[in-house]
Formats: sequence, structure tokens, C-alpha cells
Amino acid sequence: MAKEFKVKLNEKISIDFEEPLPEYHRHPLKAYRATYKFVETVECYAIVCNRVLAPRIGLAEAYAHKDFLSLARLVDHGPVMCPYTEQEQYVFVYDRTYRAKKFIEQDNPDVHLGLPPSLILEKVIPAFIRALTYLNNNQISHGSICLSNIYGHYQEGILMDVSFGDMLSLPCGYAQKSLYRTIAASNVDANGYGRGHIKDDIYAFGVCVALMLRQHVPYPELSHEGLVNAKFKYSTYNTLVGKERFGNSLFEFLKGVLQDDVSKRWGLDELLLWQDGRSMTPLQPTRSKVVPRPLKFNGKSFEKVEPLARELPKNVTEANELIESDKLGQWVERSLSEAKITRRYEEAMAISRVSLKADEKIEVLVSAMTSALDDGNPIYYRGMCFYPYGVSTKIIEAFEQGNDVNVFAEVFRNNIITTWFNFQSVYGHNVGGLLKDLERCSTYIRDHRLGHGLERCAYRLDRHIPCMSHSLKQYYVQEAQDLALILKNY
Repeated sequence: MAKEFKVKLNEKISIDFEEPLPEYHRHPLKAYRATYKFVETVECYAIVCNRVLAPRIGLAEAYAHKDFLSLARLVDHGPVMCPYTEQEQYVFVYDRTYRAKKFIEQDNPDVHLGLPPSLILEKVIPAFIRALTYLNNNQISHGSICLSNIYGHYQEGILMDVSFGDMLSLPCGYAQKSLYRTIAASNVDANGYGRGHIKDDIYAFGVCVALMLRQHVPYPELSHEGLVNAKFKYSTYNTLVGKERFGNSLFEFLKGVLQDDVSKRWGLDELLLWQDGRSMTPLQPTRSKVVPRPLKFNGKSFEKVEPLARELPKNVTEANELIESDKLGQWVERSLSEAKITRRYEEAMAISRVSLKADEKIEVLVSAMTSALDDGNPIYYRGMCFYPYGVSTKIIEAFEQGNDVNVFAEVFRNNIITTWFNFQSVYGHNVGGLLKDLERCSTYIRDHRLGHGLERCAYRLDRHIPCMSHSLKQYYVQEAQDLALILKNY
């Protein structure tokens, strides 16, 4: 029997898997031509998701809008049988009535478009503020803002409007390279970002504006680590913009949105005031203390605590020796002399008195110390780097790819995420619900009865992921009624 490459979604939408639309691909996902038959036929595109990269299905209802709000307009979504994989795959279908063109095809740190400042002020930034206001009102973080996901709408070659592409088909932050991430988030695993935050979106858009405006690259051909180090040493603004100037208004804007200190970075309120013409002098960043006696670790010399904190997980054996010998403690107390960090250091040291297997204790201790020394850090544990809400997507990936999932049992059993929260002063989410979920996950890990364990933890943390049973791998089962329909068709 010949394969059918035209697939229906909810009767009214037809997806043609023989007509790819590369301009809407979201690496590694592909987009295909789709049509929506209502009063008349509407041209659309469908992005086909990968269950390993958990799509943000839970946000679709809040995201959906009828008006053109500088965001891709979602027409419908749901699972369809993919003719290539012969499995049900989740798809998001977007309107493409307004044909648009990407600003760039691929993101890289050396992009410099040299667009006129007037164009940015009149067309680009207002579109972003419209989109951001809508998302903020619906308590959503876009999480996929990068220059390759921004589209220009043209008439006779003239840019008329700007819109932001799909944000639902991939995990938050997955499509963003370190160029678009804050210094703290630069090492987070692609699928470990979690929910994101409005200030993350503001920072990423600030990067896009800098790339659109600049005519030169202050620090060309930087590697991932080189880019992160440059941002830390010179600030994000200086790393991306250097000495170029684009007028006072854009100077204020870029300084405000590219602020590395999240507590001083502009939020939506500041953006709206700036848009209304108020003079908004960006707050001065908090300078990291430079110690008189550098600490040597992992073949490097550290004069500041933040880069040391990020380096500890790269060599946990030497990090443990540094901690157990009290060299780190003496450096914190005598050279750093900051009360908050000293207090957090002492709290982290309490973990060394907990009864655990030797190798596990080292990992737990280094993870806690990384957060204690710099409370802006994400969670580091056994080679992973993630934010709390990102743990569910990491579990899904491990299950789907057949990787060892025992490390996640350790995360819950040893309260790695809860410990991280204890050191936080900058995390912006309401976390009461998550902490309750984490408590339940710790219970599931200890309970060996059928229906518990890590898989139950994943379902608890993300209620929209499909059943991970191998016997149902061909289908996208989210609820009991989905399973009932499958059994009915047998």
C-alpha cells in the first residue's frame, strides 16, 4: 500500500509532507506546507515536532491569538501520523498569509547587518514590545528569540513590519546559542532551560538589535567559551557593540536590555516608559570583587568568584580536594570577605556531613558549592547543567534515547533542586507548586511499586508529555481518552 503524504489534522487542515518549507524550518525540526479550509483556503505551514525534544504544548492555549501581534499566528495543533517515521508526531500549524523573510538563515556571533537606526526604532522595537506585552499578559516566556527566528514583512522591498517565529515546537531556550543567552545561562544544556523568564527574552532581543545595528564585530571569531569570557570580562554590551554609537535613545535601550546584572536589567515597565519618551538612565552594573590573592584551580588562576564557580563542575575531583582541604574556605573568608557568600558557603559545607556514597557525595557537594559561590548559576550536576523546570525535558530525552536515567533518581533523592533554591536570590518564578512537585517526586523515587519511579516524576513535572511506554511508541498518547481511541481502532 502506497504511503499517503497528505495528512489531515482535525479535518480542516491538510499537511503535505512532500512540500517542505525550508524558510520555516526550526533546526532540527522541519516545516511543511499546510492549508486550512474555512470560508476560503488559508495558506499555512506545519512544524513537525520530535518527542525527544518536548514541545511546549501546555502553552498553546495561552499563546493562541486572532490578531497580528508581531507573533506567528497559531491556527491549530495536535498529533498526526508522520509518513516518514510511521509514528504520530505533534505538529503546530501557523498562518502564512503574510509572507515574510528571515533576517538571517543561521545564527553566528559575527553577524552585523548595519541597518539604519531609524528603521530599528520605527519598525523593529515596537513590534517586540507589542509581542512581549502580549506574552507577559499571558505569563509566557518566548524562549526562542534569535535573529534567525525574526521575520521581516516587505512591500516593494521596504520593511513594513516585523514578527517573531514559532516558540512552541522546541523546548524553551533550545534554539538559542550562547550568543543570545545571559552569562549565567550560557552553559545550560539545550533542553535544560525550563520555562524561561521575561528578562531572558528582553536580553535575547537586545542581542538581536545589536546585531542588526552594528557594522563591525568588536571581537570576531570567538568560540563559545571565548564569547562567554568576553561577556564576563567586558560586559555583553561592550562585547557586541564596542565603540559604535547609534544615537542616545538606542544607547539607553541597549544599555538597559543588555545589562548582565538581572536585577538591573530593564523589564517591560522600563521598556514602555522608554517607548513613551522618558529618559531612562540604565543602572550601573554591580562590579565583581577582584581578590588580592588569586586561587588556582584546574590549571587556571581566579581573581573573581563567578568564573571559579562555573569552573568547579569541570573537575569535580580537584574541586572536592579544594573544598576538603579548606583552601576554598580560607580563600572565601580571607580574600573574598563577603558575608552573603560566606554564609552560603557554610550552608553548602553542611552537605559534607551527610551520609552518602563517596562519589555521590562529591557530586552533591560540588553542585551545592557552585550555587553557593554564585547564586545566579543554574544547577550543575554530573556533567548536566539545567534550571529546575528543565529537569522534565531532560528526563524525557534520556528515556526516549535509551540513556541511563539513574542520575535523575539521584537529583530527586539528594534534593539537588531544592538545595539550589535555598541559595537563590535572583530566580524570578513562583516556585511553591514546583517545590510540592519535587517532594512528590522524591516519594515516587523511593516507591518501587508499579506506576511510580522516574517515569511518574516526568509526568508529574510536565503533564503534557506523551506516554513513554515502548508498546505505545507509535502513538502520541497524552490522556486516557487517547488510549481508548487507539484500542477502539484495533
